[in-house]
Amino acid sequence: MPGGRKAPEAAGSGAPGTWRVLGTSKGAGHGPTAHLPSKDLKLLGLAPGDVVLLCAKAKRTVCACEASGKASSGELLLSAAALGSLEVKEGDEVTVLRDFEALEANELWVDAAALAAEWPRMAGKLQLLKYLKAVLEGALVVEGDLRLISLNGRAWEVAIRTCRGKEKDWPGPWLVVEKTQLRLGLEGTPALPHAGSLEASVGGLRQVVEELREAVQLPLQRPELYRQMGISAPKGVLLYGPPGTGKTLLAKSLAADLGCFCELLAATDLVGTGVGESEERIAAAFQNCRQQARERGTGALLFIDEIDAVCPKRDDASEVERRMVAAFLTALDGVSDSGEGSGLVVLGATNRPEALDPALRRSGRLEREIEVGVPNAEERLEILRVHLGFLQHHLSEAEERQLARRCHGFVGADLKALCGCAARGALRRQLPLDLDRFWEALRQVPPSALKELLVEVPEVRWDDIGGYESTKEALKEAVEWPIRHAWAFEAMGMEAPKGVLLYGPPGCSKTMMAKAVATETEMNFISVKGPELFSKYVGDSERSVREVFRKARQAAPCVIFFDEVDALGASRESEGGGVASRVLAQLLVEMDGVGGTRHVVVLAATNRPQALDSALTRPGRLDRLVHVPLPDEAARLAILQRQLGRMSADRSLAPQLAQSTAGYSGAEVVMVCREAALRAVREAVESADAPKAEAKHFEAALRAVQPRVTPEMAHFYADFERSMQRT
Repeated sequence: MPGGRKAPEAAGSGAPGTWRVLGTSKGAGHGPTAHLPSKDLKLLGLAPGDVVLLCAKAKRTVCACEASGKASSGELLLSAAALGSLEVKEGDEVTVLRDFEALEANELWVDAAALAAEWPRMAGKLQLLKYLKAVLEGALVVEGDLRLISLNGRAWEVAIRTCRGKEKDWPGPWLVVEKTQLRLGLEGTPALPHAGSLEASVGGLRQVVEELREAVQLPLQRPELYRQMGISAPKGVLLYGPPGTGKTLLAKSLAADLGCFCELLAATDLVGTGVGESEERIAAAFQNCRQQARERGTGALLFIDEIDAVCPKRDDASEVERRMVAAFLTALDGVSDSGEGSGLVVLGATNRPEALDPALRRSGRLEREIEVGVPNAEERLEILRVHLGFLQHHLSEAEERQLARRCHGFVGADLKALCGCAARGALRRQLPLDLDRFWEALRQVPPSALKELLVEVPEVRWDDIGGYESTKEALKEAVEWPIRHAWAFEAMGMEAPKGVLLYGPPGCSKTMMAKAVATETEMNFISVKGPELFSKYVGDSERSVREVFRKARQAAPCVIFFDEVDALGASRESEGGGVASRVLAQLLVEMDGVGGTRHVVVLAATNRPQALDSALTRPGRLDRLVHVPLPDEAARLAILQRQLGRMSADRSLAPQLAQSTAGYSGAEVVMVCREAALRAVREAVESADAPKAEAKHFEAALRAVQPRVTPEMAHFYADFERSMQRT
């Protein structure tokens, strides 16, 4: 028979015969098993492990053969699964066939009611289908078969209800192959989606699931509702959002949940290399779905992943791509909207909706667009619990919530990677999978949206920065408070500051304070050096600015730190109308937050505040201007005490050194300590004694390291601060 697979031949007669059922065998595996006497196995030309087809009345099943020392010739023992599949009892007769054919199954409906009822506590339905597919792949099955599935130390009964393939009237057996689509059903009837099943599969996408049910499930299963309203059912839906948010998983879970034919295709399945091959594949995919919908009368779902590769914008496309787009649009226009229950809904997914041809997104084609965005804290908690269901962890409910709150900007794929990294760390070090393992994993797994931009920020605390108490307080109010005390801002009806400018002489800890902000706030942190955004290609610099803000919004709450911002925001009066002016204009537009900048804070640093464009420092942009002056004596003392505490040195020298370093910046004070340490090491190397920094070393270091910030420069920054306060 075409497409069939014949059971392996063996030596011997292989003639069919009847055997009497002696009873039930022990040690049953996943599938039906028949235990025959060794003499009978030899007569049939079989060896232990070979498969045979057993028939009894109108029932049949495929069994693995094993040798039995209890059964006499003409008798056999059957496993509980085989007895249930054949519906026979002790004393009944069964026919054993060694040679038989099997066809590949296209679809398999299984009844796993008991397991499915327990499964949502462990994971979603899609994971259940994956597990069942892994167990059954390569097996020969017949409608009515019973299988015992081992999971979590228990045996679960799974029934094969309906098998479908190329031959409609084929009684079986059927071969489960990689392309076989598994469905969950009951008594041969496709399982209708029930409340919460799809949500349990994906987690954290309740609003998206509701929109998807309305846009896909209702047109396929309740088309009469659209007829009653006198409107056409949607032909297509576009899922869009950042990578890793669950678009493909959502579509596959929906396919597993719906009681209709579902064709899941990647863009590469439709894109061919030969002339006309792509058009043929597109037409064949639509034709197959329409045919399946007509035959079943339940509609069909065609899912295309990465649809932007199939329908790119034709303006910049090649001739081959333009023909492919035209073929897809024509096929989509041919989708019937008659609402007779045999329609077709096209579901596309992309993380680049702007790359799609506009004709695809017009009404009558992919007219419904559903965004699958970055999850918030509650949604992250739901996703985490789905993945934690597979792990033996020691997290309490409060710790799960704490972990979800810390994972700012993480999408579903990131949370899965985080769980995997934490589990591997626990396994490698033979430690329990507790919250500490997840904190360690967080340092290794950044949000995928920021992998290109995220920098590894050294752990700097506020206490590591000596002095500057008023500056620290201003930064806390502008960055930390809107996140940690959002309720207070909402109660006052005020918005958080959008930007903070740190300005002052070089070496006064401006960059170090930005690092402390990143550490203390636990927010995502993007560090951008001004010159890094400039490109020699027209439009690339502006695109880089847009990309930085887009990724920051995606990973919010997030801090964008522009070091040396004067390279980007120089006054347009002095720079003319070149690329710098265009970059500044783009920066101003992004900071205005036309697309929304909630929980995105811009932190900028410069030692040339007078060079900045006035539009950049107006309220609503960099609206908090914080002067970071030279450290006073108390700040210098704090810096020296911290530095001397790390050295082999006389700590009592700190007060005297604090007085001697008047006019020094923080970086210069640290340099004095390093110079003294180097001189002590040089002296110790020559004398072979233990190095220790003494007063003479610091005196020499003070002569070598002179302050570079002149009094005039310090006065300039103070005057600039007063002028900004007046304005």
